[in-house]
Amino acid sequence: MSIKQETLYSIIYRDLERAIRSGELSPGKALPSQNELAKIYQVSTTTTRRALSELEKSGLIRRIQGKGSFVEDLGQGSDAFSHIGFVHHLNDETNSESLFNPYYVGAIEGVEQGAEKHGLEVLYQVVSDEYDRIEIWNDTAWILLDVSREIVARLKRSNKPVVSIHSYYPDLGIPFVISDDVAGGYEVTCHLLSLGHSRIGILLPESLMNLSQEFSNRYQGYISALNQHKVEPEPELISEGVGTSVYDGYVAALKMLDCPEPPTAIFALTDMQALGVLRAARELGMRVPEELSVAGYDDQIYARLTRPALTTVRQNFVAIGERAVDILVSEIRVKKRQNLMASLKPELVVRKSTAQAISKKRK
Repeated sequence: MSIKQETLYSIIYRDLERAIRSGELSPGKALPSQNELAKIYQVSTTTTRRALSELEKSGLIRRIQGKGSFVEDLGQGSDAFSHIGFVHHLNDETNSESLFNPYYVGAIEGVEQGAEKHGLEVLYQVVSDEYDRIEIWNDTAWILLDVSREIVARLKRSNKPVVSIHSYYPDLGIPFVISDDVAGGYEVTCHLLSLGHSRIGILLPESLMNLSQEFSNRYQGYISALNQHKVEPEPELISEGVGTSVYDGYVAALKMLDCPEPPTAIFALTDMQALGVLRAARELGMRVPEELSVAGYDDQIYARLTRPALTTVRQNFVAIGERAVDILVSEIRVKKRQNLMASLKPELVVRKSTAQAISKKRK
């Protein structure tokens, strides 16, 4: 959508929102149709359709097919809320480094933006392995990021509206929003295969038996792409228990590239690992991407600043936070049950660290 269209739909949204919240448009009142709004604002019906769709997501109107759009009753019932409690888990509360993880920062920015769109205020709490307790506030719906099952169960028992980000608890019936890491791993591997690479190494942060869900999904995408292209996964190209740091990627790459038939490409499941692979290649005198293609995951700022710039996968953390807010509003204000899982497809970002494989004849 163009900037002009975005601005126009936002103007229509704000005008109607103001009229609804002020009472100028009372509950049950029919709004002008898409065509009528298009004439009033002198815009396309695509723009008015978007404005009405956003009003519905905000819980301000109800759209009935064949009948039109009607103002919702915003009266403060028992299930109404004006705050979102954002709870974030730290593995180690003595180290605040994870507070600045791009995923966490982007997610909370998205929650703030979504809350502002719906006229809600965000309140923040942090928990940890050492302090795994939260204060439950009234008039509050909850978005949880990597918190313990005990906290989720407690909110569930309190009948509080809850959405989880990143982690999921399907047996508790809690909606969750995640990035589609299977698709991300698949896209990276397909990209490398399309460049003629058939020996593609992969660095797993943990053992195959103990992979966390996100890394397991990225690995599944890798295997799925290989299988689809009829390339047999080779055990010597799957490095387990690598860890997520630059040094971990460096050590693993030195070992993998020292095998009798080394890979022509390496897919690291984190950008930090990938930076270590680039260091190992330099130390071994291998040119990237001429002799070795390297891809990472997460699109951290270092990925685009390193030399060569790193091919990687970009996750829209802000959109994930916004979607979590929309799910809360839709389920509580509009009484519309969402699917348990909302999955956002990440974006493959191709840069200069990957290139066509050089054909080598075996001796």
